[in-house]
Amino acid sequence: MAKDDKTLKDDEALLEAISPIVNELIDRNYINSKDKIAAQIAPLIGSAIRVQIKSQKDEVVDALYPVMGNMISRYVAKTFQEMLESINKQIQEGLSFRVIKRKIQAKIRGVSETELLLSQNANSNIRALLLIHKESGIVLAHAQNPLAPINEPEMLASMMSAIKSFINDWIEKNQEHKELGEIEFGGNKITIEDAGYSYFAIITDGPLYANSHKKIRKVLESIVVEHGDSIREFHGDLSSFSNMTIYKKISYLLKSESLKQESSKKIHPFLFLLPLILVFFIAWSWYEANKDAKLLTEVKQKLYTTPQITSYRIDALLDSNIISLRGEVPSKFHKDLAESKVSEILGVHGVKNELIIINIADDPMQISSNISYLLQGFNLSYNSNISYTYNYPKVELKGRVSSESSKAKLLASLKKIDGVKEIKDEIEVVLEDIKTTIYFDKASSEIKDSEMDKLIELASLLKTQESKFFIAIDGYSDSSGSSEMNKKLAISRAKEVEHFLKNRALVSQTLKAQGRDELPLELGIDKDSQEARCVIISWKK
Repeated sequence: MAKDDKTLKDDEALLEAISPIVNELIDRNYINSKDKIAAQIAPLIGSAIRVQIKSQKDEVVDALYPVMGNMISRYVAKTFQEMLESINKQIQEGLSFRVIKRKIQAKIRGVSETELLLSQNANSNIRALLLIHKESGIVLAHAQNPLAPINEPEMLASMMSAIKSFINDWIEKNQEHKELGEIEFGGNKITIEDAGYSYFAIITDGPLYANSHKKIRKVLESIVVEHGDSIREFHGDLSSFSNMTIYKKISYLLKSESLKQESSKKIHPFLFLLPLILVFFIAWSWYEANKDAKLLTEVKQKLYTTPQITSYRIDALLDSNIISLRGEVPSKFHKDLAESKVSEILGVHGVKNELIIINIADDPMQISSNISYLLQGFNLSYNSNISYTYNYPKVELKGRVSSESSKAKLLASLKKIDGVKEIKDEIEVVLEDIKTTIYFDKASSEIKDSEMDKLIELASLLKTQESKFFIAIDGYSDSSGSSEMNKKLAISRAKEVEHFLKNRALVSQTLKAQGRDELPLELGIDKDSQEARCVIISWKK
């Protein structure tokens, strides 16, 4: 037992003496042969990491998070920036057809325009997917979009591997552990996704958006998990490498992404114009219907207010701005008159006169009805109130009109009604009261601006009246000054009004201007007041 203790102490002493020497030898050997040691350990690292991930996944994630987190953040930021640039570009297109199309799509789907833009920018137009062996640069499997194929994918893979190797070597010399991520040329882009002993080359028209990138990474992950060993052991002989399962995976992925692009193109742009065309058609139809209704109302109003045909029931129909007249009238005169009156209306392009001429002279009820319709139209047109009594074949008329001409028109129209043989006229012509007083300044015969409106209004009324009556223009003066001067001033004032009505207003009635000494008693004006300086205008028979 004592011997064993002694031996143990000797071993410990020997270990204590030799350890510094051995440690120094190991340090020297590592310094002199560290590249050789690294080359010997390198093949074991991949297998060790895979075993570590399977057994202690959480610990590996914690260890890699500081590096992977920054890388993922940069990737997400870059992807989001590309999407924003694309959305901004589409929003800035203004009122282009694409914007209108997108707005209609958003309404149909029940989403906002921003949501639609985000979903549209979430998919990429992928032309080809290539799984390339890192070491040899050989294409292990690939799939292409038949609508946009690429030429010689093997040559592209070789060039990609050479470029990737050259850039990665340059990066390593700068002591940075990074990988080539993408290559852009023209409107196309090659995105590289590394995975162990292989990498994916994704060729797209434009950027590769996050939604498609995420799907590609999932497929690549499943390929590495299922075929990682065979890819790692690949030595350049494709005949011994089974890639059918890999090909199916990437073909299915490419097909699903391509179908999205194709389905969005199958909708013809004309379909998005249909709602606009429909709205335009409805608006145009409403406008045309409203315009036609207005024109037809104007035609019927014209027929009703024409005295000679008011008493006859005439229907008017409208088709393409052509008026069709239907009904019954007693003579060709009435038929032609109806057509002439309708043709004068603006907007009427033609008249189909389908009026029928019938003899109604022997029907007292119809004759009385025709007289009634005629008088209704006359009273409406001339603002009068003429009544009648009809005892076949005699018509008695009572009422008042404002002019002889309007009375003559009424009598002429009644005589044209078949069955009216005799007319008893008790219509009184009552002229409208035109008595107007124009005031002047003291010792002046010049018409004041404040009185000019009265004369203009009077002239407008006179132009609507009979010309066979004459108008009296009586001038007056106040009592200031001599009698002779006042008389001259009164005549001068009357002449000034006469000159205005005759030469400036151009009235057709005969004018009689004179000066008077005494004011009419009915006016109740004192000759000493300023109101006595005036001219009074009135009718005279």
